[in-house]
Amino acid sequence: MPDHDIPPFCEECGRYRAHLQQLERALTRWQDQITARVEWLESAIQQATALGLEFDGFRRELSRLGRLNERSRLRAPARPLPPLSAARRQVIYDRDGHRCRYCGERVTALTRQVDHVVPASRGGTNDVENLVTACVACNRRKGSKTLSEAAMTLRRR
Repeated sequence: MPDHDIPPFCEECGRYRAHLQQLERALTRWQDQITARVEWLESAIQQATALGLEFDGFRRELSRLGRLNERSRLRAPARPLPPLSAARRQVIYDRDGHRCRYCGERVTALTRQVDHVVPASRGGTNDVENLVTACVACNRRKGSKTLSEAAMTLRRR
């Protein structure tokens, strides 16, 4: 997208064009670094194979990485979920008794957050069933992982 097509102020994220351009450059550098490393690995495996060494495990892993790289370049970016209203957040806090659903600690207005059980980056929604009260520490620990990946469980209300 040419620079003149980007409005100086982005209404969606509230950021300016320079921020969007900076993010785009960082993403391009990241993709280029991964591509260069995959190419280097392919070259190393070819050289090792020529010497008679077996690298079947590396080949499988490399082909998996290549498929992931191809899919990530072709996939359209996920549409961000709309922000949660203060009223919906309060409903979640009240439902959970102002306690973190992961560790059970009582949360205050400064330490409470709403967390997606199924992360938004993994297709989770803003439905009340997918939202829970979490303390800052647990929410950071879980991040964009599923409960099983983060080795966490939900406590009963």
